[in-house]
Amino acid sequence: MQQEVLEQLNMINLDNLTKKLVQDQEKQNSGKYKHVKKTKDNNGVDYSVTEYVCPNGDIGFDIIYTAVVDGEEYTKTVCFGAESLSRQHDWAKIIKED
Repeated sequence: MQQEVLEQLNMINLDNLTKKLVQDQEKQNSGKYKHVKKTKDNNGVDYSVTEYVCPNGDIGFDIIYTAVVDGEEYTKTVCFGAESLSRQHDWAKIIKED
């Protein structure tokens, strides 16, 4: 990934949005996480929240961010719960197949 693009993506402050989304998830009393459909943030970043269930029954949730820089789409995933370290990744370019 070009250094300039990475710098632009890293300038997007996701800290407050991530904190809010995590707090919203913690408020659920059902024992399940709340699904959030793809939504556009005021920073121009799309985000969604999805729950996942592991084979052993442990659950967690992913916050998936998407941003467009110079016409190219990039994604970043921040995860919480079981398997969070193996599921999350920093900004990466989405390569679309023809």
